[in-house]
Amino acid sequence: MPKSTTNNGLDRVVAKNSSLVVFVNEAKEGKTNFSMDRLLTIFNREGAVKAKTTNDLSTRVVEVKAALAFTWNSEMRATAPIKQRMVSLHFKTSDQDSVTREAFHRLYERKPEELASVLFLLMQHRAEIERQIVKSLLKIRSSLLQAGVDTERIAGCYAVCLAGFQTLISVAGIDAQVAKERFKKVLDQTTQMAKSRNSYASDETEDADVFLEAILGEIQEKTDPTAYSDSGFKLYKDRGTNKQQVAIYIEAAVPYLREHRRLELTRDIRSLKSQLQQHPLFIKRDYPIQVLQSKSTNVKAYIFRYELEQEGEK
Repeated sequence: MPKSTTNNGLDRVVAKNSSLVVFVNEAKEGKTNFSMDRLLTIFNREGAVKAKTTNDLSTRVVEVKAALAFTWNSEMRATAPIKQRMVSLHFKTSDQDSVTREAFHRLYERKPEELASVLFLLMQHRAEIERQIVKSLLKIRSSLLQAGVDTERIAGCYAVCLAGFQTLISVAGIDAQVAKERFKKVLDQTTQMAKSRNSYASDETEDADVFLEAILGEIQEKTDPTAYSDSGFKLYKDRGTNKQQVAIYIEAAVPYLREHRRLELTRDIRSLKSQLQQHPLFIKRDYPIQVLQSKSTNVKAYIFRYELEQEGEK
């Protein structure tokens, strides 16, 4: 996407391509006019409200009628709420072989009139599709949630794609058994992809995610994770909630992880602390508690929920 592409131009392209896919190539935050934050409202089909060129209070709404498909070499950084609204497909060079390359070339070399016939096919079966697709979507979303997908939003996004694929093969004149087998294969692969999506995952807290993951892993491996330790973190039972929580003394934990785990962490401790306060597991900061074995006095610790234990109790 060139820097010269304007927001008004994008709004018009998305508005006029009703029920079609609009491709946005290499959109970069700060380097193009597209902001990922717009997906928060676009997801709900909320159009852009613009003032008319009149002297009164008249407005107009540029509706969002298209689906957006982003293509990147490196995916744009985004917050957790934005990532939950996206379906990510990774096409890795390591996954390619002679079969996948041949399939790609066969698709790429199809003539425009062949591709246009798909729309003609769908319009022939429009009434049937409109009658069945919502039921299929809800059924698939329910099965994804039962399979362990994190949230309804993530399950719903992947269910839209699966319901569309199921609809296409159901009207394409494919043998019923073949269609069933193909859908099951795609369903199994997509379910695994959806299950791998973490509803908490955010590029804005990437260092905090790595930091906490390492500490929770260390706690799991300790014989007595409640013991005082110069590593800078320990488990303790909160008296108010009667639940296990993690106390972390950042100033000791960071050098410990760098030295003993060879963990690459930001050198900006203030930035790390800021990220930790945005993390979904964060409870409070500057909590006075003894953590260190070599120091019997309290330190100001950051407190987090102990999610690994909660998952084990389910």
